Amino acid sequence: MKLIIPSYLIHYDFEKIVASTDLFGQLSRSALRDVMSELTHVHVRGGGTLYRINDPGDCMFIVITGRLLVYSILPDQSQKMITEIGPGEYVGELELIMEENRALTIKAIRDTELLKLSKLGFEHLVKKHPNALLHITQTVVKRIRKVAFSKEQSSSLRTITLLHAGTYWDINAFTESFIPVLEKQGATLVLTSERLDHFLGSGMSKVDFGRWDEKDNRIVEWLCEQERNYRFVVYQSDPGLTPWTRRCIRQADRILLLASARGSHEYNAVEHYIFGRARDTTNARIELIILHDDSVTRPTNTTRWLNKRSVMRHHHVQNYRIKHYERIVRFLTDNAVGLVLGGGGARGCAHIGVIQALQEAGIEFDMIGGTSAGSGIGALLAMRQDVITMRYQIREGFLEKKPFKRFSLPVYAIMDRLIVDQISKNWFGNLQIEDLWINFFCISTNLTNGEVVIHNKGPVWKATRSSSSLPGIFAPMVENHQILVDGGVLDNIPAAKMKSLCGGPVILVNVTPKKDLTVDFDYEHYPSPLKTLWSWVNPMINPIRVPSLMDIMMRVAGLSSLKKINAEEKISDLILNPPLENFGLLAFSEMDRIIDLGYKYTRDAIKDLKIKDPYDSIGQYRLVSMMKEKERDL
Repeated sequence: MKLIIPSYLIHYDFEKIVASTDLFGQLSRSALRDVMSELTHVHVRGGGTLYRINDPGDCMFIVITGRLLVYSILPDQSQKMITEIGPGEYVGELELIMEENRALTIKAIRDTELLKLSKLGFEHLVKKHPNALLHITQTVVKRIRKVAFSKEQSSSLRTITLLHAGTYWDINAFTESFIPVLEKQGATLVLTSERLDHFLGSGMSKVDFGRWDEKDNRIVEWLCEQERNYRFVVYQSDPGLTPWTRRCIRQADRILLLASARGSHEYNAVEHYIFGRARDTTNARIELIILHDDSVTRPTNTTRWLNKRSVMRHHHVQNYRIKHYERIVRFLTDNAVGLVLGGGGARGCAHIGVIQALQEAGIEFDMIGGTSAGSGIGALLAMRQDVITMRYQIREGFLEKKPFKRFSLPVYAIMDRLIVDQISKNWFGNLQIEDLWINFFCISTNLTNGEVVIHNKGPVWKATRSSSSLPGIFAPMVENHQILVDGGVLDNIPAAKMKSLCGGPVILVNVTPKKDLTVDFDYEHYPSPLKTLWSWVNPMINPIRVPSLMDIMMRVAGLSSLKKINAEEKISDLILNPPLENFGLLAFSEMDRIIDLGYKYTRDAIKDLKIKDPYDSIGQYRLVSMMKEKERDL
């Protein structure tokens, strides 16, 4: 049976597309021709559903153009986005082979053209070519394993639409900096209504999409051709809700919503459309770009923008800082680098040295996540504090104020909560997580319901204070009448969460030794408390090596997280474990030595790794991969 296709797809080499997939690429020429004879064309309009969970798994699909969004359904019936599927990728093959109902729901982000292989067509294929079944099954198994264990991801995102938010109209100023950075990752075409009219004739940009007449088909065919010829097509919308703006939205794999920090945060007509009626025609995810003058030292009032707009993430960008545009491109291409800083008391000071060494190697951090000690240092880094300032703040907070020597009546904790609160407030003031230059999150543990809490909005001081509320040592934080304690109780190194958020390589810094708190005596020879205390304060005798009450409580707080370390390491691209066994959990007096150890350890691990352009996203990704190989050799 000959494949029947619409006119706007006639320039596509469908056999080449099918042969390029790992599922059918290794089949014989005869088997491949038989596959082609069983395929039919399917069109799904933007916002439409390809199939839903529990639908019969009686076919599979190969994407030709467009983009799909894959959802799972959670117990509360809410939807969780799993991944996106782009041109040359396929879906539905597992249920077809297993003869099972659909496990996921798949919707079209934008108008999507697919090739469909039915159950009957699949049966015809394997009946005529029995060896094909073995190859296809092996490929599916390999794919499942790759999805489960692979750390590397590649983005098939092709079309990016630029829209105005609030009263921002100068998209040209943004593209002047953004496009040259994007072009480093592949050939890029920028389309405006004027350029479409130039290429296809005056007035073509005013043709509404979805008419399916001669003019509309001509536009669709031409746009499909540009997607084949360029790695990226960037659609620059008109200022108002014109036919061209609506088409730009309809064509988007991803929407970048551009806002001026100085402008009004109220909706404009285009935003009313994309957050209203347009959701029926597109499932494109939206990122908010808030543009700042180069003189701005700290963003403010970001929540005014986010409260009104449902976006997947936001970015703070200074108009002429190329690094900020490079960060956006790394997110768009799944190369954003995530830095995860684990908890560990005073050992967490090593994070400062690690950060310094990585920065000297040219690594830019695009997202930062932390737990306990790692949350505070991570938030300082997200503020763009330098390592010298971090040293000063740690010294002032923990050496001069001595929070671990400010005791309280041991009703709900043995330490005074007010001094710890004051340290956090001194560091962060009234700063909100949403106002940090770099996207940030930290982890705490909800004792009320036994779940992990992810802090990615609200006051920074409260989030980091919650994340480092060591049970029994510091008073728990209370939020919505629920009790929050140290995140290390359940997730001391949240690499899995980071991987799901940033999509690119993850650098994991673990400052908690797997083996800790040993002693030099048997239980029968346990020293008395008085003898132990005397050995600690008398400089003339050797101190007895025995963990203190707080040492034990801090170790217990993070013990359950130790079981997760292997799983977190498997999904990380670089694992840094500075040797900190000889430093106690409360050894803040040794902070300079700990910082220097973290720096030297990391510097030695990456000393042979150099790249010409440290801010190039692909180069940065390769550097992290090389660092992973280097780490294995140490």
